[in-house]
Amino acid sequence: MYVSSKTLANKYSTAQQFVQILRVHASKSAHLKRFQLSKTEWDLLDKLFPLLEVFLIATKQISQSKTPLVHEVIPIFNIITQALNEHLEDLTLLPAICVAAAQGHTMLNKYYGLTDDSIIYRIAMRQCFILDTSPLPQGGVALRVDHHSQISFVK
Repeated sequence: MYVSSKTLANKYSTAQQFVQILRVHASKSAHLKRFQLSKTEWDLLDKLFPLLEVFLIATKQISQSKTPLVHEVIPIFNIITQALNEHLEDLTLLPAICVAAAQGHTMLNKYYGLTDDSIIYRIAMRQCFILDTSPLPQGGVALRVDHHSQISFVK
């Protein structure tokens, strides 16, 4: 099933709005109180947010183009992979977050693996990119292309 990146961004935005409304009304209504998250659940979400934010930023970046091209998407996959690896290696994180990172890694590798047999991928990667993941002053990661345009993911 294909879900557009705009749909994902809209669902994420809607979920954020729902959480805010629920916080206000859950304290007033016994019926809605069952949906109120516990402190432990909020702590888990707070720790999961940085990982999910990487996907949100990537989704927004890819959705800016009506038709994302291989040479634009693969470097973004690399940035996501790097973030997932950092979460997998962080021993201070809760096991649930490490499992989420591992599942994300599995899915990303599945889709990344589909590019191995693609002639378009080979041509695009051979012709276009010099990947520089040096830190930006704002704390993000820069992706530089040979014609010096820059895509940045800033926290």
